Amino acid sequence: MSATLPILNAFKDRLNARFPDWDVQLMPENIENYFLAHPNGGILISYAGSTFGEPRSTAEITQTRKMHIVFTVLSRDLHNDFGALQLLDDLRLEVTGFEPPNCGKSWLVEEQFEEQQSGVWIYQLVLATQTMQIQQVQAVGSQPRLTTLIGRREEQPLDSRLQPKGQHSQ
Repeated sequence: MSATLPILNAFKDRLNARFPDWDVQLMPENIENYFLAHPNGGILISYAGSTFGEPRSTAEITQTRKMHIVFTVLSRDLHNDFGALQLLDDLRLEVTGFEPPNCGKSWLVEEQFEEQQSGVWIYQLVLATQTMQIQQVQAVGSQPRLTTLIGRREEQPLDSRLQPKGQHSQ
């Protein structure tokens, strides 16, 4: 199953560990009120949407889900060690190939300069990862359940709890 928030949080946790000198968080719900208080800058992580593959022919609907994740880089500098360009270089290396929960390896899609606003350089890095979307199925009544599994290799004798076909105890 591919839940969006755990995937975003996996990126956030990874980047918080890798970039302790930066403010790393999920995109605030009210971005208009966001204030960059960190002296170096930050990385805001957001979900940009998904595309879905054709349903596979199984009893239930299963589809590939290609998710797009956006990393908004905010930096007060452009060219120095704590500048936007160095952070983008380091960020690309850190997220490429990362496997969030229930996903394959992540890959880069695009990167672009957004704007410079009030002395803050803003770039966006877009990444994709793929997971599966699976139809939720309701349990059906009182189906028999597997309660005991008795393993046996071909060369092993039959377990005493089992009887060969055609023989029934009386």
